[in-house]
Amino acid sequence: MFSHRFLISVLAVVIPGSAFASGLQTYNSSSAFATATGSVFTINFGSATVGPNGLTDLSTGIIFRDSNGQATELSPSGTSLTNGPRAFPQINISLPSTILAFGLTLTSGLSLTVSFNDADCPSNYCSYFPTTGSFFGVTVDAPITNLAVASGASSQTLTISNFEVPQPAAAQTAEATPLILIGSGLIFLSLLHRRQLHPRAA
Repeated sequence: MFSHRFLISVLAVVIPGSAFASGLQTYNSSSAFATATGSVFTINFGSATVGPNGLTDLSTGIIFRDSNGQATELSPSGTSLTNGPRAFPQINISLPSTILAFGLTLTSGLSLTVSFNDADCPSNYCSYFPTTGSFFGVTVDAPITNLAVASGASSQTLTISNFEVPQPAAAQTAEATPLILIGSGLIFLSLLHRRQLHPRAA
């Protein structure tokens, strides 16, 4: 009924490999980043929670702060987050240790810098200089700390949008469950069919 090759291919879909390639990788398009990470989740800043320690997205645990370590200078709106106008605006981002990738669009600002600490970086520090309006994404093997997006110009407005991370684990598990059930069902049908073809002697 079902060949061994077919069942192996089903299991390969049900039990995927690692989410993305090893080591530090950078991406300049959202589609390439989504392909590398498998599935992305875009932060809705409008529904994030404002507290004394910053702006927190409860579904991922990511915290966004201004240069003072708070959210008082941040203006959330849908999938966009703005700091400024002010001198040298900056958005600091704290990622949980389980999130090993991020991507964002640098909507406004001049002399932009995206920097962070990570074991995959030379001397544990990475700094990039993307252009305004571009997408910038990263995948790594080790937790990312001290992530900051900054504008090196005074009296500027800094805006990031479409901040993306890999789909939270709970959502990935929910998506994988139907595939696991389908794979298990096909294996069961194959075994049942084989038993019917070769019944045990009484």
